[in-house]
Amino acid sequence: MHDFRLQPDKFAIEASEKSPVPQRHVPAAATFGGAETSFVAEGGVWEWVADTMIARNGVACLQKRARGEPLVSLVNLGGPRTGFILVMPYGGGNPMIIGDDTVLQHESCASMSYAPILSHLSPASLGEVVKMADQRMNVETPYVFPIAFVTLLFILYFIANLLHNLLLPCMVGRKWRDIKAEHRRTLVVYVLQLVITTLVVAMQLSVCSLISLRFALWKVNVVRACACLIAALYLFELIYRYRMTYPMIAHHLITCFAMSLALVMCERLQDPSYVITGLLWIFQATTEQTTFVALFMYRLKAPARMLRTVFRIAAVQSIVFKFASIAGTIWMWIKFQRRADGQLYTAWDALYWICTAGLAVTQVWGAWVVWKMGDSLEQRYSQKSQQEDELQFTPVLVASNAARMQQSRQSSTTASVESSRKTSRNVSCDLEKAAFELELTTRS
Repeated sequence: MHDFRLQPDKFAIEASEKSPVPQRHVPAAATFGGAETSFVAEGGVWEWVADTMIARNGVACLQKRARGEPLVSLVNLGGPRTGFILVMPYGGGNPMIIGDDTVLQHESCASMSYAPILSHLSPASLGEVVKMADQRMNVETPYVFPIAFVTLLFILYFIANLLHNLLLPCMVGRKWRDIKAEHRRTLVVYVLQLVITTLVVAMQLSVCSLISLRFALWKVNVVRACACLIAALYLFELIYRYRMTYPMIAHHLITCFAMSLALVMCERLQDPSYVITGLLWIFQATTEQTTFVALFMYRLKAPARMLRTVFRIAAVQSIVFKFASIAGTIWMWIKFQRRADGQLYTAWDALYWICTAGLAVTQVWGAWVVWKMGDSLEQRYSQKSQQEDELQFTPVLVASNAARMQQSRQSSTTASVESSRKTSRNVSCDLEKAAFELELTTRS
């Protein structure tokens, strides 16, 4: 049995056991006034000595009233034998859990404020409420609603529409009308890629001290924010664009999967080396600014001589930075992750090399395509102009010829139908005449 003494400005706890429990003082909700009031807890029977209010077997709650208002509510959470109570101060203050031998400032209770519904809940429901407040969500939890990520997608959608309908038409001018709808969206994606990746690479450079093993919580959060921005950008591009090549789709999917895998490993194993791996991996997605500039200029038909140099610089810069990023992740794997034991580490080894090989192949393919585009700009421009000319004139001529042929066919068919009708009418008339003459001869 323990004696819980309520004093005017504090809860003081004294235990009658041999091992004394240190007193921990918590501010009460209000001053009680008068003499001290003791509260006895034993076997699920709790009693206010002052006014003999009793709750048995964890039913309802115990309240000390002054001037008709409840000051403190004591609710049983664990049933009649576990002997711990959730204390919800009325009028403010952090909730507490009073146990058999101590007062616990529970983490979940510290974030709870008294809600009117709590006084109507059963002990079992109150226990589940505490579990709900104390529940830990992981990055791979399927029913977590990522509010920040959804908001980011809406922001990207708003910026894309602003670029498509206002900013790019003003910047490009009359050429915007001549660009196909599909290529307009492609230009919007190029601008988004250029802006977002530049922002993310600046964030990465601000936390590059992680590579020298100087960790800080804010740096880890910056890496997570970088991964979130790149994932949202890639998913938005997959949804927004009309068409994408299969290697580009594979690159986006592998990048998002690799970042997710690094975050899961970091959270499950509490291994900070995966934070550095994720940071180095993201550099493969944030070092393509020159490529987007070259592709944007190509869509606007920039001069071939100048654009050829930009394409070649973009191809070389892209392949150098991408393989430097891959080399950094391999160095982290060899130094900190290769010798680790466990099922998750084994799975990581296999998935890491699959992602690394897939990203390397797609990066080499992308650099080769960019280089070839720079070498064949004149041919591409000429083919593009021919295609536009064909799209402008050929369909009209074909349609007019087809219409004329169809009209001639329709006229010929109508003429044949009319002639067949005339012949059928003539034949029927001749048959009627022959039958009439035959009838006259038979009568005569």
